[in-house]
Amino acid sequence: MRATSPHFSVSVRPKGGTMIVVSKKVEKTAVGRHRLKRRISTIIRPCSEKGSFSLYARKGSNTLSYKELTEELNELLERLL
Repeated sequence: MRATSPHFSVSVRPKGGTMIVVSKKVEKTAVGRHRLKRRISTIIRPCSEKGSFSLYARKGSNTLSYKELTEELNELLERLL
């Protein structure tokens, strides 16, 4: 099962943990990629207990504020889970 939004794509994994992918196309520097991963992992931590999934960041997700990230990810995960 898969759900998408303008800045993220999420798919359910059969088992394992949650995987967050931020490619170099999204953010050039390693510092920026890790910052975005940390923000995403903080937001999705409560939802990751409900199941395991893969989350892929798309272009433009690095420009979102923390509030915008939270709103978009919560909406996306509610649709999926």
